[in-house]
Amino acid sequence: MCPAAPDAEDDFEKFQKEVTEAEAEVEALKGSAEDGDERPATPPDGEEEFTDDDGTIYKWDRTLRAWVPQVSIANLSSSKNFCNS
Repeated sequence: MCPAAPDAEDDFEKFQKEVTEAEAEVEALKGSAEDGDERPATPPDGEEEFTDDDGTIYKWDRTLRAWVPQVSIANLSSSKNFCNS
């Protein structure tokens, strides 16, 4: 019937192939991103909390898998006084 129909089918097949290849690339990148996360799941030596040299207390956050500084009320009130000085 229409001579353009076979060309349209070829274009659609090319498009489907490109989409499939792009999806495969995305999945591969997702896998490599997950594999590349080198953060430890637990704190070193099982330590859950430590105090830094400057007196800042850090606690291990299991979700972030990182040390998180802890803000205390004493630190907030001393910084408030510092700002009002």
